[in-house]
Amino acid sequence: MTAVLFLSFLTVASVLLEALIRSAGLFLPLAVCSVFYFSYLHGPAAGMPVALTAGFLLDAVFGYSAAFSALAMLSAVPAAWFLRDAVESESPLFLIPAGALLPLFTTLPPVLIRGGFGTALELLPHLFLASVAGALLLPATVMLFDRFAALLALPLFRDVKKKRRRHTP
Repeated sequence: MTAVLFLSFLTVASVLLEALIRSAGLFLPLAVCSVFYFSYLHGPAAGMPVALTAGFLLDAVFGYSAAFSALAMLSAVPAAWFLRDAVESESPLFLIPAGALLPLFTTLPPVLIRGGFGTALELLPHLFLASVAGALLLPATVMLFDRFAALLALPLFRDVKKKRRRHTP
């Protein structure tokens, strides 16, 4: 029950904080970082509902009539799954490339669908800055969420690979 409350609170908080910062003109991909964290930690079965919820909340906050962000947010789930199962590194530095790519995967498809190619070209500078911010935010988000999870005695990001290694023959 504590894990569900933790997951719900941090998802809603990251979506609202992202909406608040985005309304000031900055694009920081906080929601996709939380989706990645929970997908990595709890697997795709927990990651998909979190991704859909975060995407629907973002679309609702911004007043979009179609929920394309919810579908685009699902791209964080296979990325987390791949990094959890295929990448052997336990260093937080392996999160930097994923953090740089996730804003592109979650922002570019809805922008192309809603506004077309011209709008996507206009947003390229913002997407570049969002990628840089994502590369810095993903490791920072993981460390912050792990600190909160440790206080609540929940599973930690850094322990996932150790557990998987023990259970594989």
